[in-house]
Amino acid sequence: MARACWLLCLVLLAGCAADDAPASAEQRPNILLILADDLGNNDLGAFGDGAAATPHIDTLAAQGVRFRRHYAQPSCRPARVELLTGKAASRVGLPPHFRGIGPEHVTLAEALGDGGYATAHIGKWHLGHSLASARPEAQGFDDWYGFLHALTTRNGSLDNPAASYIDPWLQGRDQAPARQQGHLTDLLTDAAIERIDGFSKAGRPWFLNLWYFAPHNPAQAAPRFAARFADSPEGEYLALLAQLDASVGRLLQALTDSGQLQNTLVVFVSDNGGVNRVRDSNQPFYGNKTSFYEGGIRTPLIISRPGQLAPMDIAQPVFIRDLMPTLLAQAGLPPVPGLDGLDLAPLLQGATLPRPARTYWDIGIPGWGAYSVLDLERQQWGLGVQVQDFEPVQNHFAPPRPATAAEQERMQGDYQRWQRQVRQVRMTAVSKPGNTREYAGDAYRRTPGYGGWTLQLPVNNDRPLSRLVAQEQQLEMTLGQGQLGLSMPGLELQAPLPGAGCQLLTVSAYYQWPARRPGDAELHFQVYLDDERLAGGREELRPEMLVDSYGATRVAADSGELVISNTYLNGNPSGHYRALTGSAPSCPGES
Repeated sequence: MARACWLLCLVLLAGCAADDAPASAEQRPNILLILADDLGNNDLGAFGDGAAATPHIDTLAAQGVRFRRHYAQPSCRPARVELLTGKAASRVGLPPHFRGIGPEHVTLAEALGDGGYATAHIGKWHLGHSLASARPEAQGFDDWYGFLHALTTRNGSLDNPAASYIDPWLQGRDQAPARQQGHLTDLLTDAAIERIDGFSKAGRPWFLNLWYFAPHNPAQAAPRFAARFADSPEGEYLALLAQLDASVGRLLQALTDSGQLQNTLVVFVSDNGGVNRVRDSNQPFYGNKTSFYEGGIRTPLIISRPGQLAPMDIAQPVFIRDLMPTLLAQAGLPPVPGLDGLDLAPLLQGATLPRPARTYWDIGIPGWGAYSVLDLERQQWGLGVQVQDFEPVQNHFAPPRPATAAEQERMQGDYQRWQRQVRQVRMTAVSKPGNTREYAGDAYRRTPGYGGWTLQLPVNNDRPLSRLVAQEQQLEMTLGQGQLGLSMPGLELQAPLPGAGCQLLTVSAYYQWPARRPGDAELHFQVYLDDERLAGGREELRPEMLVDSYGATRVAADSGELVISNTYLNGNPSGHYRALTGSAPSCPGES
């Protein structure tokens, strides 16, 4: 639905008067978006202490707009989700277990492609590999080449996998994984330059999405770069950075040689902070990759277009989700509705942007969860039990200090309100024959199979005969004759029903799929009626439980309001339901 609405806007815009129409194909910029992997601020000379030799990227920075306070995500996948959708990752799908970007979300590639751009993806994907619906061609890319998961680069499989830069296994849209001779960074750069040269002859604007693996571990630079640095862990890492920098230089030279540099918008950004194993990649920021401190999330961002964007430094906070609306505006295309990101163009004119007072990052799996909040109103970085105070002169946050009881209570309350708002799945209901209602919308998050998923439904269990009360993919729930029945592939459950009348049925599950094979695939689940736990535990996950089908969710017509949220509950289901709906659970016909 979101993409259909955006396409209507695009059609209406195309029919406007010439003065209001977007720029012609000759005027609209090409877009080269370069994403580095695990690169911190201190890994670039232009952003750090100068120890890292990155002359080509430094030149790009000197000629472009340098966003000195850019925030991404603490790990790879959520950053890529935000980059391609312009939305908070938790609104699209909660990592680390992720089905893919759902069809309701318009991606950057889809929007540009619908606007007349040729689109290609090169390099790491990491946005789903198990299902065809998660691959680049399903997200708007005409062409792609690289790897769907980093752990397949050593042997082309997730069986006993590992990452490797040397003679990696790569694949394409119509190519099965195959070993390639050479260094991964060189091979990806070669493929990108081949596309740049091909695009130059096509006569239409293009979008090349180049997601490098460097400088992600393992630090395996090509010998010609390794020979220039000390034979030490830090030297190996600096060599990999130097190779990445040289590759950016090759790309810029290819644009120059093909006469496209002046009409190409070049973006350089990193998905998260560095790991800090062999050097302080995130200096002067506290924290590292996977942490929710500033050092795990704050990364370099450069946007350059010679002759069009004046070189400058921007000190205001910006976010990786801002890239989608910014690039669409630069391409002369209408904004996609419902984005969390903002067009950064006003900052180039010295204006400010209407940011929300607080921006959140979070993750949750059974037994562990974490979040952080950038509170622009209070100029604090919050982490639940810790806070960091902003130091304006240094333009970063001080080391963490214990939060006061009042600060903890405020942060937790604010976070829970935000979490409920982004985790609740938005659905539409239609009455159907046979005393049922069907819910549709937000297909990937509405249906179970990956990560946290909770279904809550007020049900009337006074009926004497067993009947279906809810059906979701291959998950069925029945009530009657004093029993609750739950059925899904590989799992059958019967539980006695306490009480009578209208009660809140809650089924909460967490689908934990391993990245490696062999590995433990587990289903964590809890079943409640009102606040009484009827069943729960862990079961082995099997492939047949993963369904790439997203039909409507069916419930009995005499049930109350259905709520589905992308979270895993360990208790207080009634409170969760009331917080999402604003009222206590009730069934139709209740007085």
